[in-house]
Amino acid sequence: MITWNKKVPQALVSRLYEQTASGIFDDELLDEVGCALYARCKSVVSATCGFEKKVLICPNPMCEAEIKLVGGYFSCRCGFNASWDEFKKSYKGRQLHAANALPIFEKFIADFPKAKTYGDKITCVDVLIHSFHIKMSYYRTLDDYDVDNEGVELNRPAGAN
Repeated sequence: MITWNKKVPQALVSRLYEQTASGIFDDELLDEVGCALYARCKSVVSATCGFEKKVLICPNPMCEAEIKLVGGYFSCRCGFNASWDEFKKSYKGRQLHAANALPIFEKFIADFPKAKTYGDKITCVDVLIHSFHIKMSYYRTLDDYDVDNEGVELNRPAGAN
């Protein structure tokens, strides 16, 4: 079974921004938001690459190996296995496809772990969130498990992920 990291609650992000704007630099809250965004971004990148490139990042946090789809299955040396159909069903309705916003998610994954100070970390979070508002719309590709919107090209902000 594939489990994906959940969306980060907007209220949590709002609280971080409100406190920071008020001059309250809560390292614990920033780490909570940053780590939750990091985990969600990793899920988005993995689901997108699994669908588009047929390469899945192993969902086992102790492994995280790249797994190629072979014979209709993702099989990892750590013991994780999922069929193509199981994989597709696992992300249905979870807003995990990055579409043309993939570089934004990848940049956050690369930059956030390197950030050490409050300023560096809040900048990473800020760049991620504000990047979605600048020009990145999400063009959803339709697949067999998204029949509710068959034949419709949807466009929405990538920040919904």
